[in-house]
Amino acid sequence: MYLGIDTATPFLSLALWSPSTGTAASCQLELGRDHGARIISELNILFAQAQQETHSLQGIAVGLGPGSYTGLRVGIATARGLAKSLNCLLVGKSSLEAMAAQYLKNQPSDACSQPMHQVATALDARRGNIYVGRFRTQIRGKVNTLKLEGEIDKLNRAAFINTHSDWLLIENIAPSATYLARHAYEVSQDASNYAYAALEPYYL
Repeated sequence: MYLGIDTATPFLSLALWSPSTGTAASCQLELGRDHGARIISELNILFAQAQQETHSLQGIAVGLGPGSYTGLRVGIATARGLAKSLNCLLVGKSSLEAMAAQYLKNQPSDACSQPMHQVATALDARRGNIYVGRFRTQIRGKVNTLKLEGEIDKLNRAAFINTHSDWLLIENIAPSATYLARHAYEVSQDASNYAYAALEPYYL
């Protein structure tokens, strides 16, 4: 079983996923800044819904933002604590990428099969600015994957829209914790490429 956690946005996103059964349980709750007060109780509910114990975890992936300092620390500290106590794999992934995955999941399958599907996900960076990541879909066999174009940047929102009219801008959407959990599984399948390095969050 693999766990995905994201607290970088106003949403608390959690999911338990396994390669044999798929998503066992998930939640997306819009909590504002209340992640710290709710994450442990919601994790307990998640495991109860999936009828799983924490010792069944083989890996955890946590969203690395961009996000507020407090929000990111809640998710990362929780993920680190669980991974250390269970001695399981811990990895991080961009929350913007997890947002793009959530958007694509909600689209009709034929819409997401286009080889040049272009999605830009953004989080508020205040004063008319956004943190934005641009992603293209890549079809590998029957699997639709995401590829980051360039870097995650802090840009003026209006200017980005004017200069990237061919990109669909997605905001105010919860990151996919299932996508994060699947990422943990994918990394676990090639542990030779995994370095137990400190997680590097993107703070707003």
